[in-house]
Amino acid sequence: MATKTKRAAMAMDKDVEQATASRPHGPEPTGERITPRFPDYAAFAELSRANVAAMIKANAALTQGIEALSHEVMDLAKLSFESTTHTATALLGAKTIEDVIELNTEFATSNLTRLLDGGAKLQEIGVKTASDALLPLGDQVEAAIGKLVKPMAA
Repeated sequence: MATKTKRAAMAMDKDVEQATASRPHGPEPTGERITPRFPDYAAFAELSRANVAAMIKANAALTQGIEALSHEVMDLAKLSFESTTHTATALLGAKTIEDVIELNTEFATSNLTRLLDGGAKLQEIGVKTASDALLPLGDQVEAAIGKLVKPMAA
């Protein structure tokens, strides 16, 4: 087992050596190997502040969206409970099997309608939440890429 591990390590070292053999080692003749993306710390700090601000805006939008979703779910649960209570009370007062079937049909129909309407509303809220939360992040990514690419083009 130890010899297999040793052979694998030696093969890996050989692969790494071959992969890096074509790359120059040490500084380039000009003395500068890496061009700085940010000439000063202030530019980097400003980009970092903008990143944090975008995250805060995205978090606020996400929080508002989750709050709207929870309100909608609670409203759906409340309506479902009320409907179930009303139907159960009506079933206790039913005198014939036809009354029971009619009440059950009305209950199933109203629940299905409420489920479809509620699902559509939840989907709408979810899409709006995702859009609102990703908007500041997308804008910041675009701005950051612009700042990073500009020094490279110069």
